[in-house]
Amino acid sequence: MLKTILTAIIIGGITLANAQYIPIKLSSEDEALLDALCQSELAASKIPGMAIGIVANGETLYAKGFGVKQLGGTDSVTTSSIFHLASISKTFVGTAIGLLIEQQKLTLEDKVTDHLPYFEMRDPRYREITIRHLVTHTSGMPDVSNYQWKKAQYHETALEEYVKSLKGKKLKSDPGTKYDYSNMAFEILGDVIAKASGMSFEAYVKTYILEPAGMKNSSFYLPDIDTSLRTSPHVKRPSVKLHDTYPYNRRHAPSSTLNSNVDDMIKYINLYANKGTLNGQQVFSEATYDLILKEHFHIEGGQSVGLAWNLFTSREEIGFGFHHAGSDVGYRSLLVNHLDRSFAFILLFNGHWDEDYSKFNEVVIKLKNKYANVLE
Repeated sequence: MLKTILTAIIIGGITLANAQYIPIKLSSEDEALLDALCQSELAASKIPGMAIGIVANGETLYAKGFGVKQLGGTDSVTTSSIFHLASISKTFVGTAIGLLIEQQKLTLEDKVTDHLPYFEMRDPRYREITIRHLVTHTSGMPDVSNYQWKKAQYHETALEEYVKSLKGKKLKSDPGTKYDYSNMAFEILGDVIAKASGMSFEAYVKTYILEPAGMKNSSFYLPDIDTSLRTSPHVKRPSVKLHDTYPYNRRHAPSSTLNSNVDDMIKYINLYANKGTLNGQQVFSEATYDLILKEHFHIEGGQSVGLAWNLFTSREEIGFGFHHAGSDVGYRSLLVNHLDRSFAFILLFNGHWDEDYSKFNEVVIKLKNKYANVLE
């Protein structure tokens, strides 16, 4: 499903070669079209709820919630409703690494063992793993096989203990030679962030990213989240049902446990649209922005990776942007930003199964094309 979504988005973006301005306000007809589409997609997929935000030129073009927070309930999803964002969490890790470089507390070429002397594996190649390798999924680290959501840990040493538990693991490839998506690598990065900053991973992200960006209802630490705003996870096995476990474990905070909503994620989108500055406050420098979104590793098939972000460029070299998707038990999410067209959107769902959202994405792309003034 996510592959279909990303393919449609990237192909659709190629048609906007010279777009320089997107009007802020949708027509009432197009707003009604989006409303009807979201409602029909929920009905077809049986996902209980979703929230969507569309941003153009730094302004909110469309932001709404649909459906309910929990199957069988009457509490409606709104743009303030909290979802588990899964792997979109990793983009905050990449941002934090960029900030720590800006603060001169680490470099991309630092070895992991420079910051975590207790990091060991039975594969001697682990000694060559750098920060760059981890944040670009090129470390050769394997992936997490069990997140133990039902045995969630909350204590502050959870990440360090997880890193120490990796002694029996073996690498899949030589560091720096191959792209292999690894949640495990990002748990290690979270511990690096903690040790380099002298703060817990969650506290560092909150202090240096979430709070400066005004993301007041977002956190990687589940107990911080207002329970009245939270949605519930749903699965389809075979019929749709409420999942009995919310996906949280502090051992896997960096890779997976960001909880946020459309209102806050629009601020995050605009933080990047403004190259690190939001509402007159600089969260990170333009040089850090450039570093985060620089191609650090080229992946076969025409894509590449920055610091955690997946990058895309059209074949005609007329479109540039970044994206990241997320999926964990009970939740799916997607963030796409066409930087060169100042157009981005965030999708949040409180259900996780293989449904085809290509129709929805086709309409979003058509609206983007319609509202772009192409100047000669």
